[in-house]
Amino acid sequence: MMLKCCFISRGVMPLDDLRGKRGIIMDNQRRNRVKQRLRIRLGILHMIHMPILNTLLVPIVILEVAIWKVKDKVFAMIDIPKSFFQFANFLSIFLQS
Repeated sequence: MMLKCCFISRGVMPLDDLRGKRGIIMDNQRRNRVKQRLRIRLGILHMIHMPILNTLLVPIVILEVAIWKVKDKVFAMIDIPKSFFQFANFLSIFLQS
């Protein structure tokens, strides 16, 4: 009797031992989790060994958060000319026809 085999990334595996699609999906999910952990670890190590990047990155992140928090107040302070509203109204009518 001939043993049926399946070729997968880990080598040749008998079909009897193969856990089906669900097992392969779970293996892919586990591999993706390991890859993500390694990416995060590499990023942390990179930031530890290259502190100049921290001095550039931290102020940019702080500035971005500050802008995001005050954007509504800034937009409320900007005065938009009425001629712009007339132009926008004309443009919307023109594009509808």
